[in-house]
Amino acid sequence: MALTDTKIVPTGDRFDIDIMMSSALSLRVRGGVFIDSLGFKSAPNVTLTLTASATNYVEMDDNGVVSCNTTGFTAGSTHLYIVTTGASVVTGVLDFRTLSAATGNTDGVQVANNANANVIGSIPVIHRFDLAAGANADNDIVLTHKTRVIDAHLILRGAGVASSVLTVKNGATAISNAMAGSGSDTALVRATTIDDASYDVAAGGTLRVTSSAGASQPACSVYVLGIRIA
Repeated sequence: MALTDTKIVPTGDRFDIDIMMSSALSLRVRGGVFIDSLGFKSAPNVTLTLTASATNYVEMDDNGVVSCNTTGFTAGSTHLYIVTTGASVVTGVLDFRTLSAATGNTDGVQVANNANANVIGSIPVIHRFDLAAGANADNDIVLTHKTRVIDAHLILRGAGVASSVLTVKNGATAISNAMAGSGSDTALVRATTIDDASYDVAAGGTLRVTSSAGASQPACSVYVLGIRIA
């Protein structure tokens, strides 16, 4: 299965393509039982109309609704199939229900939310900012999922800049304390405080690294560690 916010129970014929009920550009997908953060749910059988001469992405949302589009897998969906078509027939199927089908493509989209006092544990996500030497700036990533920042550090990729500091922010509000960017090449500097009043960055919110105080921004990589939350 693709490890997404929805977890399929991949046994028997659940979420198989029903060959006998499919023809031309009509694709029949069997329903089945799946698990999400609330427990077991059931999705019905569905017949999809594929787009001709296109790459069709077949996916399921957290409510068990199976659909297809020609844009790409939707963030947070469960990936089922990539189906390529000609003018009137299916020309290829890639099964994404198994993790092996997603080799090299598994990323934060596939990570479930971290619940309070969760008994299983969850997978963290990390956001990387590779910053070039230059003028001080706000360096932004707009997040697609709500994320709680739990740690941050920087690694200098060249000589530091006197008095320079870098701060991880939620928009304009600081999350971390100022991390010194004034050290030597290869220096690793960790944030020593994380502000719990601002560490939850909303979906669509801005995760920011601001360089300031020194004459310029040093060349460095800033890594921000978080957990996905609802």
